[in-house]
Amino acid sequence: MCVYLPKKIASWLAPLIDAGKLRVDGYVPENAEGLSKNTAPAMLVVFLCEKGQHLLEKTEVQTKQDALHQVVRHAYHDVQSYADAGPGA
Repeated sequence: MCVYLPKKIASWLAPLIDAGKLRVDGYVPENAEGLSKNTAPAMLVVFLCEKGQHLLEKTEVQTKQDALHQVVRHAYHDVQSYADAGPGA
């Protein structure tokens, strides 16, 4: 089965993938409900490559895309600090 991403998501990810900053794997879950000829839920796993490390740096927010970048960056750092705390922390 071939699954296409929505245009907005693809236009955001494609330049980062093409530049070697991200790697994305994806799949359609076996038990996915509502499969039709044109739509299916997809699970994406995004990996940050070495060239993309600067994406985790804070930048000035000037556009909606900048704001999204900061939300993702902040969530990443929150998860890292939680994971670094270890069990029982």
